[in-house]
Amino acid sequence: MDSRLPPHNDYHHILQPGEHEAVYFVFTTPTGDAFGMVRALFSHDAVLEMVAIRAGERTWVFQQRQPWPASAQPNPDTSGPTLRLPCIEPWAR
Repeated sequence: MDSRLPPHNDYHHILQPGEHEAVYFVFTTPTGDAFGMVRALFSHDAVLEMVAIRAGERTWVFQQRQPWPASAQPNPDTSGPTLRLPCIEPWAR
């Protein structure tokens, strides 16, 4: 069975009303003293952007929902109005 995915499967897809698509980016420092998560949750006509960062004893959280135009075609850029999350090389960076 061929388990390779074509690049367009890693893109932001065309969504119908009631469908959602989430993009995550989880990160940490080599020592684990700072870590966090970025998430963009797309619906047909809106996007929810979330960021959480923990460094030492401090935690920062950002969350914002905004209207977002429906995609007319698959797109490698899963950015919202505030967070930029382009897919440069699927499954690589």
